[in-house]
Amino acid sequence: EDYKNIDNSILKSLKLDTSDVNVTQAGKYNYTITYKKKKYNGNVTVKEKELPKVDIVLKNLTFKTNEALPTELSNYISTPLTQEVKQHITLDLSQVQINKPGSYKYSVTYNGTLYTATIKIEEAKTTIIPPANQTTDDEKDNDTKTGE
Repeated sequence: EDYKNIDNSILKSLKLDTSDVNVTQAGKYNYTITYKKKKYNGNVTVKEKELPKVDIVLKNLTFKTNEALPTELSNYISTPLTQEVKQHITLDLSQVQINKPGSYKYSVTYNGTLYTATIKIEEAKTTIIPPANQTTDDEKDNDTKTGE
């Protein structure tokens, strides 16, 4: 029946019970309408909120061995993101071995789409700086050659 044609007094006497409906979670839920001590059951479907469409562009990055990988998404994603979009992104760095030089794939998943890029791990170069009161072997050789 068309609800617009139902008498207003009847509409006011209907009791709607939606206590089983969770509007914050997608799913199919039951509700009950009571009228003149009779119960009428129905169901309603709550759909997942559609996420904004975003073209995600990932960065190819380079880090030194044993350098901690950042946790903030903006370090990996060039695309500006809203808070809502960030909440639905999954960052996967599980394939990156920070203690071993090489190229590794990392990924971001958003709204069912997988995006991948590369993280390059380079050997950290160590520079040995002698104390100010010591000379290196090269400096000693130079002193011997010049006669000092």
